[in-house]
Amino acid sequence: MLRANLIVYNKLPDLLDQEIEAGIIGQGLGGGLKVCRSMQELRVVIEEDAGRSSMAVLVPSDREDLEGLIAMRLGDWQARIILVLRQKDPEALAHSLRPRFLTFADGNLAEVAIVARNLARVHQFHTYH
Repeated sequence: MLRANLIVYNKLPDLLDQEIEAGIIGQGLGGGLKVCRSMQELRVVIEEDAGRSSMAVLVPSDREDLEGLIAMRLGDWQARIILVLRQKDPEALAHSLRPRFLTFADGNLAEVAIVARNLARVHQFHTYH
């Protein structure tokens, strides 16, 4: 199993959430998985994560939720961000979070887990070699 501190933020526990989590676990990244269901819970996890190199899969529920993530200044956080948007209209706004990968909820969510695995491998290589 790859070593990865992985955070998933999704306020809506739905099929999308289940598919993302199943893919992540299927890629061998479930060891350090933390799921946040609220902005407050995410803030606490980010504070605990200070100084670590984590990955985060962020699934904002709507434009307002995305704006809340941006207001948290997540772009300054050291995490490698994978962003899954439910709507296509806030795409330009989403880039201010500086995601490593941006996709949409109606796309191929298996890509999210594959990108997370590849980011973990690259990080592990640069950390231990």
